[in-house]
Amino acid sequence: MLARADVLDDIDAESDRLFRLVEDLLVLTRAERGNLEIGDEPVHLLPIVDRVLGAARGTWPATEFECAWSGRLPVVSGDDTYVEQVLRNLVGNAGKYSPPGTRVELEMKVADHEVEVRVLDHGPGIDEANSERLFELFYRATATAQAASGAGIGLFVVRRLVEAMNGRTWARPRPDEGSEFGFSLRTYEDR
Repeated sequence: MLARADVLDDIDAESDRLFRLVEDLLVLTRAERGNLEIGDEPVHLLPIVDRVLGAARGTWPATEFECAWSGRLPVVSGDDTYVEQVLRNLVGNAGKYSPPGTRVELEMKVADHEVEVRVLDHGPGIDEANSERLFELFYRATATAQAASGAGIGLFVVRRLVEAMNGRTWARPRPDEGSEFGFSLRTYEDR
C-alpha cells in the first residue's frame, strides 16, 4: 500500500505535468492564431536556470542536474516567462529520458553576440536524420515514444518561442551517448 507521502508526491508530479501541458497548449494556440506576444526585455538566465534545475532535481531525484558556464554571462533579449518555459521543456525532456543514476548537464556560453544554452543528457539519443522533425507538432521519435509518455508538443513550443525571441534551436545526437538540445538568444546589448 502506498504511503500518504507517496500519494501526495504523485499528485504533485501530475499537477505539475498538467500545468506544463496547459502552458504549452496556450502557447500552441496563440502561435497558431498568430497572436503570440513576446516581450523584448533583458533576461538574466542564471536565476531562471536555478529555478528550473531545482524543480528538476525534485522531480527526478535519481538524476544529477548540473550547470556550467565560463566567464561573464551577459543578459539576453527575450521574455522571462517564455525563456523559463523553454528551459523547463528541454530540461524536463532530458530528465524524462535519462536513466536513473545519470547526469543532465546544462552548459551556457557566449558566441557571436548570443548566449548558447545546451542541455546534454545520457538518454537513448536521437537519430540525426530526424533531428529537425522533433520540433514538428505532435511528432515523437519511434525509439523514444514507448519509453516515456508525451504529447509531441513541447519541442514544437520550444522552437516557436525561441524563434519569436529572434533565437535559434537545434537537436543533435552526442558522440558517446545521449542527445543535445539547445537554443540561443541574442545578448541584450546587441539586439
